[in-house]
Amino acid sequence: MLTADPLVRETADLNEETHAYDTRVVEVSAQEVRVLDGSGVLLACVPLADIKSARTESLVGGARLELTLKNGTVLPLVECTARVGARFSELARGIEQLAKGEELALSLKQQKTGQRQPAAQQATTTPAPPAASARKT
Repeated sequence: MLTADPLVRETADLNEETHAYDTRVVEVSAQEVRVLDGSGVLLACVPLADIKSARTESLVGGARLELTLKNGTVLPLVECTARVGARFSELARGIEQLAKGEELALSLKQQKTGQRQPAAQQATTTPAPPAASARKT
């Protein structure tokens, strides 16, 4: 169970077992990393105290977030498409910072919870492409 509010939340877009499009939510608190499915069912929970390092492994067309535990076990957490792969590289960096007892410092600020806009608002705040210029005939 998450013992504190998540500091960071990111959504992966692939099911790691079937490699089909699906939702996996990674939440990172000051105590743990957890993975939930799209319905909110807890799939994995790893205490930060058990984590030695975090990284993304490149895959064809995407990436996999992996945790290396202090006992040497490599734990694949989630997979994502290349579209969100850079966000998971930054998330891995944040997990490592917290596991080492450092302050969370991410370059993708919108990843921090409470600062991300809902998808509906994101669509309305994205600038529209310039209109085609009218030709004079």
